[in-house]
Amino acid sequence: MNQSENVKDSKVIGKAAEGPRSQYLSFKCRENIYAIPLASVREIIELAHYTKVPLMPAFVFGIINLRGNVVPVIDLARLVTVTGGERSGRACIMVTEITHESQNYYVGLLIDEVRSVMDIQDADIEPAPGFGAGVPVEYLKGMVKTKTRFMTLLDLEQILNLEKISMAVSGQSGMLSAGQGGV
Repeated sequence: MNQSENVKDSKVIGKAAEGPRSQYLSFKCRENIYAIPLASVREIIELAHYTKVPLMPAFVFGIINLRGNVVPVIDLARLVTVTGGERSGRACIMVTEITHESQNYYVGLLIDEVRSVMDIQDADIEPAPGFGAGVPVEYLKGMVKTKTRFMTLLDLEQILNLEKISMAVSGQSGMLSAGQGGV
């Protein structure tokens, strides 16, 4: 997909002329386009130096050293069971910040390509369907119509639910607080 298609597709076709709005970062994961709130994204880094961690579930891609902090990297496609397609040559790590029990954590998400920043009116977010989105329903925040398709808004708090992830890695959370030094 070329850059002009990317920009053209990022225009939201909405009903609301005015009202509360939020900024979202859209990105590609396999063949699908998703978006999360821009406020949750700390930075985008190239997929370069990472360390695989043995005996972790398949969705744990590895860890990175981000300015002295150990940051776990989750393969978003594997975590939300997105199938089809191959990882693109533009794959990168989107470092997000989540809050759990009043503590902030950095978690990297392996994605295939960053698309664009979009202003989305709250009134333009439609409820997520109960099926057919290709992602477990609990991970969906809603849908937004663009010029060429519907885009899925992901619920980052549900996707990066630390209790669920910790259970999946057999009690080894492996996640450090934002600002804590790594090993």
